[in-house]
Amino acid sequence: MSEYISREAAIRAINAVVSDIKAYSDKYCEGAEQKIFEQLVNGILSARQAIIEIPAADVAPIVRGMWLASEGEANAFTCEKCGKTVEFGAGTTKDNEFNHCPRCGAELHALYERQEADHA
Repeated sequence: MSEYISREAAIRAINAVVSDIKAYSDKYCEGAEQKIFEQLVNGILSARQAIIEIPAADVAPIVRGMWLASEGEANAFTCEKCGKTVEFGAGTTKDNEFNHCPRCGAELHALYERQEADHA
C-alpha cells in the first residue's frame, strides 16, 4: 500500500538540509571542497524540484470514531462524528459488519463495552 506524505513538509525538510549544508560549507570549506558541496546542494535542489513536480495524489484523511449505543432504542447506533443513527433488525454494528457511517464515511470499528453487554 502506498504511503502519503505532505509535500510541504518534505520541501521544508529538504530546505533545512540544504541550509545546513551551505552553512557547513561556508564555515569549514574552501576551493575544491566548497565546489563539491555546491554540487551536492545542486543535486538536492534538483530532487526538491522533482518532488514539487510529482502530481498530487487524490487522497482524503481517514476519520475514525465509535458507534454509540442509542439510548432507549434496541439495535440502534449513532455515529459519534456526525450524529447519524442507524437501526438494525437484530445484532450490533459488529454483527452486521457495519464499519462506516453512511452519512460522513467515518470508520467506526470500536464499540463501547455497554453496547457489547446490551446485545450479547
